[in-house]
Amino acid sequence: MWFGRAFSDPDTRLLRWGWLAFATWTLIGGAQLIRALRAGEEAMVGVALAAPAWALWLLWLLWRGVAALREDARRRAYGRWQGSYFEFEGRQVRVAFDDDGIFVAAADVFDALAIDARGRAPERVRLLAGREGLIERAGIDGGVFTERGLRAWMERRRDARALRLLRWFEDTVAGPRRRSRERAAAPLDTAATSGRQNDRQAGP
Repeated sequence: MWFGRAFSDPDTRLLRWGWLAFATWTLIGGAQLIRALRAGEEAMVGVALAAPAWALWLLWLLWRGVAALREDARRRAYGRWQGSYFEFEGRQVRVAFDDDGIFVAAADVFDALAIDARGRAPERVRLLAGREGLIERAGIDGGVFTERGLRAWMERRRDARALRLLRWFEDTVAGPRRRSRERAAAPLDTAATSGRQNDRQAGP
């Protein structure tokens, strides 16, 4: 139903009207509650009749609070990747780089290939990727594939989407990373070669 979809994934208009209703009832209902508390027990009957409205008020507050906490958790999780996001056929794939190599979020790979819960079990994945092919990294839920582990795991799969993902990884992630490291290392190699030549020329 449209209401269920709107409740789980509200658009801007729904949120605007929701907050307007929340603020309106906060003012009206709050004023009524204050008058009732001052008037005594007899006026509390009206407050009791307004209980459903207060329940909706509280439900909205709890719902938006939970939504804010979830969004904050999502942002913190993505922040650990320092903006290293790639896209494969409309799906986000998080990739981290450091001196030890390339690391790909396993959960994103599984989502891209629609792997079921059984196929995501770490022990099953390591049978194909190797013991060091799927590892845990601090602050990253679900583990990460190493570059070698991802290749080993993907090469054991035969479906067309997996083959496309492997080609995408080589063309979009691994290849450019390798070329970038080679370009960075080239000046160092040139400097080392020049140094050896100068040493030979300066020798006896």
